[in-house]
Amino acid sequence: MQQPSSQLCAGHWPYDRVEGNVMSQEAVPLRLAAFAGFWLGQLGLDGKKCLLIEDEANLPRPFSGSMKLYRQDGTCLELDTVSKPLKPDSAYVKEVRAGNFDLIVISIAGWSLEGGAEEPCPMCDTSPHTALQHTILHELVHVAFPEYSAHNEWTDNKVRELLERASEEIQ
Repeated sequence: MQQPSSQLCAGHWPYDRVEGNVMSQEAVPLRLAAFAGFWLGQLGLDGKKCLLIEDEANLPRPFSGSMKLYRQDGTCLELDTVSKPLKPDSAYVKEVRAGNFDLIVISIAGWSLEGGAEEPCPMCDTSPHTALQHTILHELVHVAFPEYSAHNEWTDNKVRELLERASEEIQ
């Protein structure tokens, strides 16, 4: 997997385009950057930078994305457990809640960027969005609610709730 290093956090970003606080590689559809930027604000993460990259190690199906948080000095906030939900007093939850990170890196599986990427999300039928949009929001929800960072079922339910609410507000 392509791993951002300290040089990334020092300002040497591997991106082709910028949309607000979101940077992306050419392989990632530009509209996903706008989508991510919108949700950064909605989830209280405005002011944080987000980098959308293609995962070169090809995450195994059904996993279509992963997320890491980096500080300005290039160190990564590590999730050191798979317990769900995480305890509110765990070091990881405290660090994320305190905003002690500067960059959200979302890696998107290469297979999900190919055929079918623009198809409606197969996990949700109540709001119109693509599987890629679901992946981006899923990873951002992990950041906004760090105590559920290891709980994908809870996260997917939260994604559905957020997208349904946003869809209702638009109508």
